[in-house]
Amino acid sequence: MNKRNYSVMCISMLGLVVVAAWTGRVTGKMQGSTPWAIWCTAGSAGSVQTYSDGKIKQSGERLVFKGSKTGSAFVQYSVIPTDGFYWQVQMPVTTDFVVRYKDNGSFSQVKLNLIAVNINNGNKTTVYKFDSDDYGTSNNPITRTFSFTLDKPWGDFVYYIAGTMKRTALEGEPEIIAIQIKAYDD
Repeated sequence: MNKRNYSVMCISMLGLVVVAAWTGRVTGKMQGSTPWAIWCTAGSAGSVQTYSDGKIKQSGERLVFKGSKTGSAFVQYSVIPTDGFYWQVQMPVTTDFVVRYKDNGSFSQVKLNLIAVNINNGNKTTVYKFDSDDYGTSNNPITRTFSFTLDKPWGDFVYYIAGTMKRTALEGEPEIIAIQIKAYDD
C-alpha cells in the first residue's frame, strides 16, 4: 500500500470514528450506567414568586430565609432541555432526581415537585414529588437521590420544578442548595 492510499484510509477511518461518536452524542445513546443527559441548577437560581419576596434571599448557591422571617416561600425552576434531553429520547427513561437541601428539624421543610405541562392542551401532571419531612433531618446539608421512570416525551411536554420552603419558627433553617435531573439509557 502506498503512502497516499494509506493516508486516505487513515483519514476515512478517523472520519468514521468522528461520525460514530457524534451520532452517539446526538441521539443520547451511551452504554452503561453513565447518565447521558443532565439538567442541574443552584438553589439560588430559581425565580422567587412575587408573594414570597422579602421572606427569602440568595446566599451564594443557596436559597435561604431572611433573618427573622417565617412562613412559606415559593420558587420555580424552569427545566430547560440540555444536550441529551433535547434530542429524541426513547421513552420511558430511568431518571434520577438529585436534591441537595437542608432541613434541620420540625420548624423547617423543603418540597420540590417536578411538573410536566402538555404543550398541546395545557394539562399539568406532577411527575415526581420530594418532601424533606419524609426523611431524616440534619443541621448540615443533605444530598438525596431518587429514581423514577419518566414517560412524558420532551417534544410534547415542558417541565418545571415548583419549590416550597417552610419555616415556622426562627430555629428552622430550610435551604434549597442544588437540584439535578439525570437520565439514563436502560
